[in-house]
Amino acid sequence: MKGWRLIGLMLAACVFLSCNVFAQDKNAPSAPDRELRQKIVDQLALDQWLQGYTPKIAVENNVVTLSGAYKSEVQHKRVLGVVNRVASGKKIVDKMELAKP
Repeated sequence: MKGWRLIGLMLAACVFLSCNVFAQDKNAPSAPDRELRQKIVDQLALDQWLQGYTPKIAVENNVVTLSGAYKSEVQHKRVLGVVNRVASGKKIVDKMELAKP
């Protein structure tokens, strides 16, 4: 009887671990999405006119979503220009807003 109890515990542990792995995979961005996001972050960091400003960037299924507050319309257009260049051909959703004074 003890052997069956051990097998039952091992089976339960395997089921728990496999469910946990699948749950993590659903929420994690794909490798291409992570790579695209990183390329965008890197290029924004290199732009001297943005002075270290980086909006919130999410990439899911090759759709880039930008959010956060920008200080000026020039800054906003500069961010969009960099993102459009890096994510050429991808859909870009602009949810950024002008910062309140």
